[in-house]
Amino acid sequence: MAQLLLLHLVAAMFAPALARALRARAFLVLALAPAVGFGWLVSVATDVRDGRLPTQSFSWVPGLGLSLDFRLTTLSWLLGLLVTGVGALVLVYCRWYFRDDDPTIWRFSAVFTAFAGAMFGLVLTDNFLVLYVFWELTTVLSYLLIGHNPASSTNRRSAMQALIVTTAGGLAMLIGIIVLGVHHTYSISGLLATPPTPDAVTTTAVVLLLVGALSKSALVPFHFWLPGAMAAPTPVSAYLHAAAMVKAGIYLVALLAPAFSGVPGWHATTLGLGLFTMLVGGWRALRQYDIKLLLAYGTVSQLGFIVAIAGLGTKTAALAAIMLVLAHGLFKSTLFLTVGVIDKCTGTRDLRELSGVGRKLLPVSVPACLAALSMAGVVPLAGFVAKEGALESLWDAARAGQPLSPAFASLALATVVVGSALTVAYTARFIWGAFALKPGVTPSRVRAPHPGFVVAPLLLGTLSLLVGLLAPVESPFLMPYSDPFEGAVPDPLSLWHGLTFPFVLSLVSLAVGGALFVWRDGVGRAQAKVPSVVDGERGYNRIMRGVDRWAVETTAVTQRGSLPIYLTGILLVFVALPGGAALLRGSMPSIRWWDNPTQAVVGAIVVAACVLTLLTRRRLTAVLLVSVTGYGAALLFILHGAPDLGITQMLVETVGLVVFVLTLRRLPAKFTRHPDSPARPWRILLGLAVGGSVAAIALVASSARHALPVSAAFPTQAYEFGHGKNIVNVTLVDIRAWDTLGEVSVLVAAATGIASLVFVRTRNTRLSPASAKAEGSGDAGVTWLRGGSIMRRERRSVVFEVVTRLIFHVMLAASLYLLFSGHNQPGGGFAGGLVAGLALVVRYLAGGRYELDEALPVDAGLVVGLGLLVAIASAVAPLAFGGTILETASFDFSWPIWGEVHIVSSLTFDVGVYLIVIGMMLDIVRSLGTGIDRQIAEEEGAQVIS
Repeated sequence: MAQLLLLHLVAAMFAPALARALRARAFLVLALAPAVGFGWLVSVATDVRDGRLPTQSFSWVPGLGLSLDFRLTTLSWLLGLLVTGVGALVLVYCRWYFRDDDPTIWRFSAVFTAFAGAMFGLVLTDNFLVLYVFWELTTVLSYLLIGHNPASSTNRRSAMQALIVTTAGGLAMLIGIIVLGVHHTYSISGLLATPPTPDAVTTTAVVLLLVGALSKSALVPFHFWLPGAMAAPTPVSAYLHAAAMVKAGIYLVALLAPAFSGVPGWHATTLGLGLFTMLVGGWRALRQYDIKLLLAYGTVSQLGFIVAIAGLGTKTAALAAIMLVLAHGLFKSTLFLTVGVIDKCTGTRDLRELSGVGRKLLPVSVPACLAALSMAGVVPLAGFVAKEGALESLWDAARAGQPLSPAFASLALATVVVGSALTVAYTARFIWGAFALKPGVTPSRVRAPHPGFVVAPLLLGTLSLLVGLLAPVESPFLMPYSDPFEGAVPDPLSLWHGLTFPFVLSLVSLAVGGALFVWRDGVGRAQAKVPSVVDGERGYNRIMRGVDRWAVETTAVTQRGSLPIYLTGILLVFVALPGGAALLRGSMPSIRWWDNPTQAVVGAIVVAACVLTLLTRRRLTAVLLVSVTGYGAALLFILHGAPDLGITQMLVETVGLVVFVLTLRRLPAKFTRHPDSPARPWRILLGLAVGGSVAAIALVASSARHALPVSAAFPTQAYEFGHGKNIVNVTLVDIRAWDTLGEVSVLVAAATGIASLVFVRTRNTRLSPASAKAEGSGDAGVTWLRGGSIMRRERRSVVFEVVTRLIFHVMLAASLYLLFSGHNQPGGGFAGGLVAGLALVVRYLAGGRYELDEALPVDAGLVVGLGLLVAIASAVAPLAFGGTILETASFDFSWPIWGEVHIVSSLTFDVGVYLIVIGMMLDIVRSLGTGIDRQIAEEEGAQVIS
């Protein structure tokens, strides 16, 4: 099962390349991924029927009890068939839906394939936390699919609406998952095997899970996002809103029903909201002229119907619900795909303009009519079998008084009959509107579709008929889902159970629905007089406007544009909360002021530098004094026996000093003093309070540990499986390598942010003869640095150039030494990268911005990206050799010159860090150095011209 998900991931990764090479034909290749999954599900059908459920498990985060568990049950098997089968056919359909010259194919194909994989993973997983991961993946990917055309405001608005609604529901569901996981288990099969007692905690958790399910399946009050999502391309509607995304909520309800259908509030939520949604969706569908919107509101109605039956909690209802899921996936995907063909061949979806299309598109209209009749519940189609089972389950509940009261069950049964009548009415409206020859309407001009374009709706529509005819054959494969429920064993699925009361009710719904269609004009006039009581979109818009207004007003109060105010707020909270907790609740340890007098001397120097920083008026002096505190901290590290930390601290402090100096060129030389400011005493007081809070927190935290620290085992671990003697470096590249990978990713984002936000045009500059001639001093003699010949004579220092020429390569050699020796000696990729970056800074300071590009004439982003690629590749490489991610291997061999050589695979990870740091330094110097140089040159040029 995991291999099938990986196949979808690989297909999505290569989809852009396939789309560029094959154009729309790439969809045919991508359809193989879900097709393979469909084939595997068919191959294990008998195993699932007989109870031999396939399982698979991989440990993910053992410390959190998180593992990748997969388990195929009857429910997940059926949903998987829909997800993969319909997904493959929709991808084939896309081959002719999109033009070869469509510029969005590469993105759409990748996102669609990834969505299919995420949905497949959602129904296969046996862990609630992993289910949530897949759940949110479908949310994000559906946002990208609905917003397929970012230039359209309708697409953007609909995509954002769907994202906000489903994400909000997903967050509620996450809380419920955590509550169940903490109090019981995160294992789905484990929870269903031993359901917890329905106490207040469990009930709250289940209700929160239902909120997520109802928002995903577009039930009232969340129903409005689904019709809005019809702005997406038709293949998206056919897949997400018929066979995949909206089925996720139904899947969750059906998954939980065996264990929690007796929880207080379950029936009120599932049956109450489900049947109300059935009525609202059916009523709104009768008012639509766009046949795609008509189907959208019909989908809302059908989803409410399925949720209501799935939530009933009896064996008969369970069998009917799972049959409804299958029938709905088939007929609704057929109808949406048909709408796409009609739209492409006629240029409109307005039923007032369509006329005579059915005769001209027989390969589409015939299967579409079969699917529509299945939606209406007409014999002998799949929808009839499912609807009969649903009516039978409610009739049984009304007679037995279980699990509902007779009155509630009778009301639910009457509601289903009314909703079914509305379904028949809007089904007839669809068939008439899409295919009929209408008097007084000019017959539509229809362009003949490509034969491949009609394959998907033809197959799916035919299946709606075959699934109904073969119901007795399918019954043994679906019956195991009903086994955990209470009640009598249901009759097998069949087209005929005799002249029963549910059958009579079905005939009544057909007759009433037909009458509603025949008298559609009168129904339309009656609808126009009825106010729109349930308008979720209006409520959503009011909420969003309220949130926007509250955000603006809050920002106006709290974000005054004053940095001192912002800092004061942050520091006051820091002093009040963690500082206050440390002083009031913490226990102070006994203090040993120093281990040797040298530490006291260094500490005194640091304190003196801090005080002098407050007294000096020059910015540069203040920066140098602040650097003294950093170098003092580095010296304290060294005195404590931590040379690695000391070296890194010194290098970081040097880089910070360089950044400050480069920036100070655009600031006044002196601070502006306000000695008489009334805020000055308060600032001094706040500074003292912050300092005292930091000291208190440090002291309390140092004495608060009672358990043995995890780092106590680091020396042994570093040597045994990290294969190194430098504990700090081995920790960074092996023991805590995940942390390092996250940190270098942040470093990449920071470097990119500097390049993008500061001086984006200067990320890469090259020394050119023209620019040298324009800016140079005209010195044609021998130069130590090529960039130096371009600088003005008054800014050049020959001594500095000579020294730079002599030490540059020495610094690079030192950086490489730190890189390669860091596993057993002080150093590492980060320290080595800083040394190499400082070497580039020296070249810049000596020869100017053009000399920097002589030293490293490549794009900084390329270096950063290459470093991240090397780090990630080294992290996943062990998987190819049967290891785990970031596992370290050791290689020992003899070299004629060097003797015994000890190399570890984590060195490659360190090389990636080394390159990232160099790229970051290059970005910083080019942005704050070269960018400011250009500004100064442009200003001087403007002064000369003026």
